[in-house]
Amino acid sequence: MYKVKENTNSLMVLQTVAQSIKTLLGCNKSIKCFIDENDETAAKFLLTPLDFLQNVNILHPAIHVITESCNKHCKEYGTCSTTLLVIAGLLAKETECLNKQGIPIHVITKLFDEALAICIKKCEQVAINLSSMSSWSILAESHENESNLSPEESDENNLYVTRIINMQDKNDFSIFLKGTYDKIATMSETDSKIYTILSYLGQKLSRGDYSLTRLAIDALWKQYQNSSTNDLSTCRFYLATIDTIEILGPPVAESTLISGIVINCTSEAYSLCGKLNKKKLNIILLNGDITFQFRHIGYEDKYKEVTYITADQLSMERRTEQDRWLKNIADILHKNDIGLLAVKGYVDQRVVDLCHSNDIVLLSALSYNQLKALSLATGNVILTYIPDFNEVQIGLTVTVQQWVCGWNSKKTINKRTNKAVVSYHVLIQCEAPKTTLQMAVIHGSSRASLKSATQRFKSCLNRIYNVLHFGRCLPGGGYTELLCSEYLKNHKVIANGMDDDNKSVNNIWSYELSLYRSIVWTAFINVLDDYVATILLNDECGNKFETLNLVHKFKKQCIDISKTKNFLYSWPVLDDFTGKTAAWKQAVHIVKILAHSDYVIITDVK
Repeated sequence: MYKVKENTNSLMVLQTVAQSIKTLLGCNKSIKCFIDENDETAAKFLLTPLDFLQNVNILHPAIHVITESCNKHCKEYGTCSTTLLVIAGLLAKETECLNKQGIPIHVITKLFDEALAICIKKCEQVAINLSSMSSWSILAESHENESNLSPEESDENNLYVTRIINMQDKNDFSIFLKGTYDKIATMSETDSKIYTILSYLGQKLSRGDYSLTRLAIDALWKQYQNSSTNDLSTCRFYLATIDTIEILGPPVAESTLISGIVINCTSEAYSLCGKLNKKKLNIILLNGDITFQFRHIGYEDKYKEVTYITADQLSMERRTEQDRWLKNIADILHKNDIGLLAVKGYVDQRVVDLCHSNDIVLLSALSYNQLKALSLATGNVILTYIPDFNEVQIGLTVTVQQWVCGWNSKKTINKRTNKAVVSYHVLIQCEAPKTTLQMAVIHGSSRASLKSATQRFKSCLNRIYNVLHFGRCLPGGGYTELLCSEYLKNHKVIANGMDDDNKSVNNIWSYELSLYRSIVWTAFINVLDDYVATILLNDECGNKFETLNLVHKFKKQCIDISKTKNFLYSWPVLDDFTGKTAAWKQAVHIVKILAHSDYVIITDVK
């Protein structure tokens, strides 16, 4: 538990969180380990800020704002969450310093918005726009004539680019290139060109995780092949149909991609799948429980016993409401010839027996993401209650078969408990025309490396998807932050000159902004510089003082490099434009909320 003082303000909480997770920034593959003070053997490995926020216990209302903001950003973009919190923490630190100097909170936040708008405008100017085929052609040419920016390690003038290139593992990179050449050797000329560009783009977005990036590229490539378009910029990708499963034992390099989705099941369902032998089955997807208590009872429902007279014999048979409920389920399954029932929640034992006796595969305790993947692949609607199902909602059929991981099944990791358990798995496949069910089988020699590999795969997948979906990317490795920092510094001089001309205007608000603009913008520049210095510090480029000196040296080199024609297309590392700029905006938004909240609480009249 993180303990904070009673008089601790919200900005201090934000700084504490940012300070705790800043070691996750960059390509150093750091892992946070939480140990329970009551049980030292119960260790948790955390790799993302969201994991940290969901496991840490901070007794302050500000933590809820921080967690919700980070959670929202992760759901929407799937990347840059560490950037969000580190930038927010640095902004919080500068905000406190500025406020102690007598600058009002509303002026600080307003000028932060101005500085952010200028930096976003600069990002739009330097961003690579991949929405047109001409941009893809330039990218392909850059791949064929790989970069005039590759310096010798002894070239002091290009020290910045040298550092970025040296971060990449040459052995892994050669394996990555060999995999690309092996793939395109069996493709047509058009497909080989598009796959080469996609592979080249993925390599620049990989952060050095070449083997996991290969999985992400192949997953997206398969969806592209199943689409009706011949243009990557117009192809629609579905990340929800790409799931992961973790296998403890083999090294990460052995991770593979298979068609279909693997789901944990009971031994009864596993044995039944052996009998079905890839038979085509109709499927029902339920986002709830199948129990008598969890049902739609209607308005003023009454639990009455109903008397029936059977056709075979003239005898009285009394059935309860539960019997009618079970018979209704049986009729629906029988009438629609259902062969697979996928349920998110708990299933009543009598329904379990009903499914087993009628050779219906029952899969329970599924995640919502798995239900969503099956829904996109088959076209079935995810329902809450079985009685809502009718024959109109029957989508594409699926096949189910037993799946063996090829390793000791006892070492399969349960995602909910994070423990190695004895488990059975089935593989569900669907011949969908637009979407493709796929499963990335992630391997790892330890639980920490396994969790790290899974998270890095998802980050690679989201970065590539965002660039393809939104059509824009930025130069990475801290280049964008340094360029925005220098641009804002030059813009500050222009703004000061304009303010001097407008001081005669009778506008208190404008005069107040002009009075503090230079100081606040300088603080924003310091935030961008400190962000890059943190990346260098995590990459072991020196101590804090040395990394700040490197930042100023690299900043001058960035200006010189930007004058090179088409330099962005040959830049060694690329970044997700949409995820990064959204993280910056969200960081400023968090600081505004927390700063104004503290200000209102402190000045409130008792």
